[in-house]
Amino acid sequence: MNPRAWPLLLAALACGASSAVPNPVLPGTADCGVLRFGGEYYLMGVGTNGGVYVSRDLVAWQGPFPVFSMRNDWAVGEAGADHQIHACDLNLLNGKFHLYWSVNHGELRQIGHAVADSPLGPYKEPVTEVPFDGRIDPQAYVDDKGGLFFYTVKFSFGNVIWGQRMRDPWTLVDAPVPLLSAVPGTWELRDHPVNEAPFVFHYRGRHYMFYNANHTSSRYGNYAIGAAESDTPLGFTNAGKYPFPLLEGNREKRVRGGRGEAPQSAVDATAAAEPSGEPLITNCGQPTVVRGPNGFERWLVYFAIYEGNPRRAQAIDRVHFFDREVFVDGPTFARTPGYHPPPALPTFRDFFDAGETLSEHWTVENGDWRIIGGQAHHTSGNGAGVARCAGSGGRFYLFEAALRIPEDGGQQAGLATSDTFIGLDREDRTWFAQPRFRYNPKENRRKLAPYFDWDGWHMLRIECNGYSYRVWLDEVALEAVPAAGYITDVRPALFARGRAAFDNVTYTLGWDGAEDPIFDWGSAANGATASGAWSSCERGIRGVPEDGEARTFKGDLLDAFEWSAQVIPEAAPTESDAAPEMGVYGVYVDEANYLRIAARANFAELRVSGKRDGAPLTLEPVSVPKRAMRYRTPEENGYNLRIVKLPRRVIVFVEGSEVLSCPGPWPPAQVGLFTRGAPCRFVGISLYDRSRTADDVS
Repeated sequence: MNPRAWPLLLAALACGASSAVPNPVLPGTADCGVLRFGGEYYLMGVGTNGGVYVSRDLVAWQGPFPVFSMRNDWAVGEAGADHQIHACDLNLLNGKFHLYWSVNHGELRQIGHAVADSPLGPYKEPVTEVPFDGRIDPQAYVDDKGGLFFYTVKFSFGNVIWGQRMRDPWTLVDAPVPLLSAVPGTWELRDHPVNEAPFVFHYRGRHYMFYNANHTSSRYGNYAIGAAESDTPLGFTNAGKYPFPLLEGNREKRVRGGRGEAPQSAVDATAAAEPSGEPLITNCGQPTVVRGPNGFERWLVYFAIYEGNPRRAQAIDRVHFFDREVFVDGPTFARTPGYHPPPALPTFRDFFDAGETLSEHWTVENGDWRIIGGQAHHTSGNGAGVARCAGSGGRFYLFEAALRIPEDGGQQAGLATSDTFIGLDREDRTWFAQPRFRYNPKENRRKLAPYFDWDGWHMLRIECNGYSYRVWLDEVALEAVPAAGYITDVRPALFARGRAAFDNVTYTLGWDGAEDPIFDWGSAANGATASGAWSSCERGIRGVPEDGEARTFKGDLLDAFEWSAQVIPEAAPTESDAAPEMGVYGVYVDEANYLRIAARANFAELRVSGKRDGAPLTLEPVSVPKRAMRYRTPEENGYNLRIVKLPRRVIVFVEGSEVLSCPGPWPPAQVGLFTRGAPCRFVGISLYDRSRTADDVS
């Protein structure tokens, strides 16, 4: 059969074999903290006995490798045994690796603190006479402005989450502040008044806290994960909680689904149906949220209890953002129907763990580069060096590396784009952005804090989005850097002046445009002309039709990608045939090959149209299930559209539900936005390459 004659078939919730995370990923562990250092993950908690498990994809774990044993004067007797190391928090804080953990010592429990120069230790306690703090479930958190905070759980009338400022990782300051407690009459009090296991992170200008409610005992089976939002790290209150569990076991959904009652979790209504052979999953707890291997995705790591195995086990599920509203696709299991793939890999990465020289995946422009001890070293004490990722590149990407500048001969080190050096300068204690060419001599340079640790490892990340670079140093947002010139599709590079070491390099094509001015939306690469009036709006872009429609395009041409946009109609919902429509070009190759996904303002159904090799596609409308529980209303937050382009199909999600699967390959493509008949806002837009994920073959 001629592939060009294949019809484009549509099927709701069905096409090809299911692709799901093989949960559980690590049996026999619980209450774990997870550190992402570059593209590697280090996990420690109950069941690891002072060791860490290590993974490069969050799925396959090796270990445990011994890194810590308690040697103090306060955790004595049984409490001093390594199997009493509970509820760990692992962090890279200003060049040092920090471990905080709970100990079953005394009536009110205690929290310890240890420090290491490497994620594999050895960790040593700087203070051995007294514990770091009382109570349980510690987390040290650095916000995007560099502020340091400490969260823990204290016992009063139930378990209550508290927060406190830190002067440094060794010192608590100011008075602790009570934040979250169990709310009567809600899902949080199915048995006991418990709020515990806090984990705080930031994204798109918001602070989020994941936490647990109800009793952790399997006797109840009610332990579930909730979420709260705040403008500030110590601003969390019960009023900022989502009124439903973000992630809970499927026991409750089975029971309620069988009775025909509405689900009470964030999972959409289709999830309340019979679980199609999934095991019973209960007691989801102790959340940690980390960046995925590609740097764009966010993943929730937590423990759960699976049917047939009373021991707790680690599981992972994808965290999505519907603009700023958080959503977890879970709990999933290896046989969960639908598309729930394991973490996507970056377009390129290198751990420098093979050979003595840089591999063929690098192009050395100058300098002396060697692999020493699993790290890339620029070894020239007074020369400059640039080593560029080989191959074709793109204009939109995330580039990240761990770096360290030694005191004996190290001067500068960082990441180089096609037109700018962005890095650290040890001699004058600054970070800087310097044009690579003389036609634009302007340089941005800013002092780092006096206490900045120049001897330790730091993570430097660049997010290139059109004509600007967002720069992050250890998850602290630095100033946005305008491009010195027109960004070309040249892969980025490592650079050093003097000696420097690099590790865990990650490069992924794509962008996250939620906090940037809007760049590079316009006419398509292969000829389609943008239309209408487009302007920046908060966290996004607004289209106003002219002559009936507005459309715009963006992105590098990619074989496989995932992208999402929050669509906020400005038209009143109506079912009239003349009603305004808005949506996305899920795939745009050229005017003869595209897939366009449209909805009216109420998003009750999708209307899919397009062309393949110039032949129009005639498709039936597809109904859209409503999300059962929302934190924000559709009028305020709109609807989330997510498109996954794989080698052999395109999958469409609305509000986290898979509603459409379109078989058939498409050439490398861009993406687009459109609105017809009324203005529409598109916010929280992100896209990344999915070409290097092992499951994306169906």
